[in-house]
Amino acid sequence: MINNFLPTELETGHGDDLAQWVANIASSDSVVLYSIGDAGYASWSAGVLQQLAKLGIGSNQLNGIQAGEPFIIFGKKGSPAGNAKIFRASQSPVNAQALSVSKTITGHDSHGSLSSVLIGPAQTWSQLRLQLAGATVNDQYGVDVTGVNLDGQQTILKSKLKTTADLSDVNSSLYPYLKLTLYTEDQVDLTPVQLREWLVTYTPMAEGMVTYIGTQQVETRQEGEVWNSTFGFTNFSSINFTDSLVVQVGIFSSDLGAGESQRFKIKPPLPHDTTKFSFQVKTRGKAGANDISVSVNPRILPEQYYDNNVLTLYGHLQVVADRTAPILDVTVDGRRLTNGDAVSAAPAIMAKVIDNNLYLLKTDTIGVNLYLQNPCTSGNCQFKRIAFSSKDVTWTPATTTKAFQVSYQAHDLTAGEYALKVEATDASGNSSGTEPYEVSFVVTDETAFTLQSVYPNPTSDKFHFKIYLTGSLPTDFQFQLYSPTGGMIRSFGNEVLDVLHVGTNEIVLNATDSDGNPLFTGIYFFRMTAVMDGVQTTISGKLAVVR
Repeated sequence: MINNFLPTELETGHGDDLAQWVANIASSDSVVLYSIGDAGYASWSAGVLQQLAKLGIGSNQLNGIQAGEPFIIFGKKGSPAGNAKIFRASQSPVNAQALSVSKTITGHDSHGSLSSVLIGPAQTWSQLRLQLAGATVNDQYGVDVTGVNLDGQQTILKSKLKTTADLSDVNSSLYPYLKLTLYTEDQVDLTPVQLREWLVTYTPMAEGMVTYIGTQQVETRQEGEVWNSTFGFTNFSSINFTDSLVVQVGIFSSDLGAGESQRFKIKPPLPHDTTKFSFQVKTRGKAGANDISVSVNPRILPEQYYDNNVLTLYGHLQVVADRTAPILDVTVDGRRLTNGDAVSAAPAIMAKVIDNNLYLLKTDTIGVNLYLQNPCTSGNCQFKRIAFSSKDVTWTPATTTKAFQVSYQAHDLTAGEYALKVEATDASGNSSGTEPYEVSFVVTDETAFTLQSVYPNPTSDKFHFKIYLTGSLPTDFQFQLYSPTGGMIRSFGNEVLDVLHVGTNEIVLNATDSDGNPLFTGIYFFRMTAVMDGVQTTISGKLAVVR
């Protein structure tokens, strides 16, 4: 410690005074005093000189110091006055010289200690071999044996040992590590006891190291896809592990640091052998770069080193976020409606959420809503959500082979114009579109069978008959095709009833006869008859075939 005093700071009561500073010095401490410029020695009081005498500085050693003369004094607290060493200028003028002294200061303390490194870990403790030398009657000394648990907490188990001691009674399960500390004190001779040897014998624990058995390259997975890899833990000692080993796996975002962990146990490897183990990481919610950290035996069983039990693959798992919108497929009575189409009074409405990500399957109804707007005349028509708790609603989760779907079976809809609205999201929350699906349809009490169009006409291949049905479905249907000369060349009937439905229907007719032979160029005649609610409707027309 270095202190500086101005000539005005020498007396008690003047700040950091020299007299008080000397009084505070401990016995046997060494002191070096030297002047910087004019130390004002001539004005030092008798009180200051008395305090300096306690450092071994005699007044006769200070006599004759001139103003501005440099001096260096080596003293020691408690030495007799006059024992200090003082160095002064040897040439004139003395107040115009620089003074330099090179000396070594040594000292002794009355007590001290010496600690060992951490010893272990041990399966069993055996013996402490101890040799100390130089002890006298004035020495107070001994070796303490401290037990250290896996949490680093220390407990003194044996104290003041002076010779070899038995350690077999130390519980290695509680204290897998030991530490030795030698304490020595000699207030009289200041000659500490000397350590010649301390040696602890014990049965060591096994020692292992984690290894990675996989590609070193960054691995990319789609969000929801499972990542797995194989690691190993090698026992490179000649000792068996005493129990199975815990593996702790951490998966952390390289950017955010947040993540999750999993723990499991593996079979301990035999000496000089390796236990391989694998685990899976679910990538949902882990978009971006991820660090994989594997720790085997995270300070559960004692080992000498734990650093080689941890292995981290930084940024190894790259997960591509699911940002693709799903496809929403809505059908009514098994068909896709156009606005204004007619449906039955008890339509079956189905919505499918088709997602191209087969790793994130939609297994709940979150984000899926069905709304129905009933006929209204107020001009302020509102959609009403169809509750999934209704007995008329069923839904099934998505599988790897089947899309998520929800079905609503309506009943006894009154005549009028309705609107259906459906919105859906996939398992990642991606919406099926910027706007919900919406379509209008009509329910009517009027029974009608109408041929809206035949296209293309003429054709050389197929005729498409667009038929519009309202009210009840036909109970009987017949279709006949006639040649230009009036002969019937083809007919079919009630086999089409199963595919007819209220609303827009399409019947496709090949330009062939009943044997499948192509029709020749010419004008042909058709007639279709439908019976609905006991009323027969007949429609006739011409078809042109061009070859």
